[in-house]
Amino acid sequence: MGVGGDDVDFRISALSHHWPSTDGGMIVALDGTGRIVVRNNSLNQGFAGSDREVPLEAWPLVEPATVETSGHAADDVLLELDVEAARSGYDLQVTASDAVTREPIASATYTGIPCGQIDGNVALVSHRSPRLEGPGYWFAGWCRSGTLVEHHPAPSARSWEPYTP
Repeated sequence: MGVGGDDVDFRISALSHHWPSTDGGMIVALDGTGRIVVRNNSLNQGFAGSDREVPLEAWPLVEPATVETSGHAADDVLLELDVEAARSGYDLQVTASDAVTREPIASATYTGIPCGQIDGNVALVSHRSPRLEGPGYWFAGWCRSGTLVEHHPAPSARSWEPYTP
């Protein structure tokens, strides 16, 4: 979330993945152990454009103010992100629960997040562990709401104009 911003064309922001970059936002995830993880995707340390593998340290963890885990596991997970303006930036509440029973899996709160980490595109990404076989993950029921959410519909083939900086 938070990829790009007002000064970056939203179509370019849609391409921010696989390595950290300036104005790259944050990665908000539920890892394979059922733990909520938030990583900074905005530290460009010379990895952009590289064909080599980027080390995990390139995405430093954002330390949560509070963390709760239940040990409950689920095949279908509801992941909710709530962002609210605060005196010193924004507060982010991330909650994971069983999509069927609504039983909590984990929650974490992050405080004092700068505006530049919040404004910009929101995207869904699924990475399956290379140690597992079979199909990957999928998304259903994707929704977003709020007074600051903007929608940019995909342009048709006839009306699309290439981005020129």
